[in-house]
Amino acid sequence: MRSITLKLILSFLVISLIAIGLMAFFSRQAVVRRFDTLLFDQAKVYFSERILEIYESSGSLETAAKSIWESNNTIVPSPPEGFGPHDNFVNQFAVTDPQGKVIIPAGPFKSGQIVTGKPFYEGTALIFNGVEIGRVLDPGFPIERSKEQERFLEQTSTVLIYTAIGAVAASVLLSLLLAYSFTRPLREMTAATQEMAAGKLGHQVPIRSQDEIGQLAQSFNRMSQDLANATQLRKQMTADIAHDLRSPLTVISGYLESMADGVLKPTPERLTLIHTEATHLQRLVEDLRILSLADAGELSMTCLAQPIQPLLEQTAAMYNHQAQQKHVSLQVEADSDLPVPNIDPDRILQVLGNLVSNALRHTSEGGQITLSATRFEKGLRITVQDTGEGIPSEDMPHVFDRFYRGDSARYTNEGESGLGLAIARSIVEMHEGSISAESEPGNGAAFHIDLKMD
Repeated sequence: MRSITLKLILSFLVISLIAIGLMAFFSRQAVVRRFDTLLFDQAKVYFSERILEIYESSGSLETAAKSIWESNNTIVPSPPEGFGPHDNFVNQFAVTDPQGKVIIPAGPFKSGQIVTGKPFYEGTALIFNGVEIGRVLDPGFPIERSKEQERFLEQTSTVLIYTAIGAVAASVLLSLLLAYSFTRPLREMTAATQEMAAGKLGHQVPIRSQDEIGQLAQSFNRMSQDLANATQLRKQMTADIAHDLRSPLTVISGYLESMADGVLKPTPERLTLIHTEATHLQRLVEDLRILSLADAGELSMTCLAQPIQPLLEQTAAMYNHQAQQKHVSLQVEADSDLPVPNIDPDRILQVLGNLVSNALRHTSEGGQITLSATRFEKGLRITVQDTGEGIPSEDMPHVFDRFYRGDSARYTNEGESGLGLAIARSIVEMHEGSISAESEPGNGAAFHIDLKMD
């Protein structure tokens, strides 16, 4: 049985059949018990009324008993409608006097027997003019049903059977509808996965409910969209890597080929250019290696308690010469008594270097870059802020994407690989921290690194 729809239908059907069968059985038993109780109570009431009628005319319970037995067990010419034969009707009940002596025997109660205790007190009192003249005792077995009564119970059973058949039919229909409703989203997701397997990524399925199946559909849609985005990013990244590798290789191979052919002479300037392009190529390959290791969780780190201010000052010293060449002010600001984070200083220096390098590329002459450290909630916040051109709002969600080229803030020039911010995010996240950016076009940008403290 491979179809979940069929499994659901059979499950619903089996449960419905069991429930309906049990309900019909217990309903039948309850009806029979209630019907027999009703017959018994009616017979007792009628019998008691007849005894009182005879007692009223004779004034003696013994005379009433003698009158009943002399009438050959016949109380009236015809019993009430619905009762059984006379001989079964009259002899059902015993009658005692107020002291418990059996006047009219029936069942286990014999004539002249003295009845006491529970059987006596559970009997029905015969009250005449406010005085108890005797008791009617239950013999402990039901009234025998007449043919009309048996026919009535058979009709009741037939109604129950037809009702059960109707309920089964309704349960089959309901199970079909429920099974179809439950499995419809699964069929849609199955079709969507087949579409995705055929290369149609980003396929979405309709969300028809807010239950677990609806949540599954939402998760599937997110996964499908993320897969489509990741595939598109991979394609774009592959094209960007190919472009960034091709450019320096073209320069290097062009110069070397010309020198080999004797068209150009290997002058110091030309060799320096080849060396610069080779260095750029080496940096790109190294950045790609770092990202691949970070993605695989294999990027080595050696964390230790390290004050952050020396790292800020070291980063400023490393880039101070470039800042002076561009006439950009590079400053360090750190609060006193900062918490000491547990970090890998070399990796954090790499992150700070990438952020400062990015800031230098987009800060005009006369601008300022500030490296600062402050307390932030339960941790430490490191900020690299510049007064450059800023980042357009539409590009803010993508500034940490690899090779994103939404605007000039992501162009790879001046020997940069275009992976600096992506590497920075990976390293910060490996420190269980977070990195974010904020900017207003024309008013510079600020990159925040938040490190949690234990």
